Amino acid sequence: MITAVRGATTVDNDTKQEIIDRVVEMVDKLFNDNNLINFPVVSIHFSITEDLISINPAAALRKCGNYSDIPLFCCQEPKSVDSLKKAIRVLITWDGDGSIKKPCYLHGAKILRPDLIN
Repeated sequence: MITAVRGATTVDNDTKQEIIDRVVEMVDKLFNDNNLINFPVVSIHFSITEDLISINPAAALRKCGNYSDIPLFCCQEPKSVDSLKKAIRVLITWDGDGSIKKPCYLHGAKILRPDLIN
């Protein structure tokens, strides 16, 4: 059964290192909270706002070396009025068991889904 979980984070500054750190933090948390190490991950899709240009999140995740065997994809987030700035969103899909998914919204992205913040 294909299962998916969402997450988002923000950065304070558009630097390679901060984007790498925040992407790895978010993906690691999603993997840990959802026990994804025990399931075959199908893919990880990122979107990024137009104000972040230092590094794309897929390349940032590859830099940590832990997810190199998973297909990664990145696109630019559509522009919209009052959208969150300096944001990175993720969708992880895997062949799961139907268990409850635990999304994560970190840093400034907590405002996107306050109903899901513990």
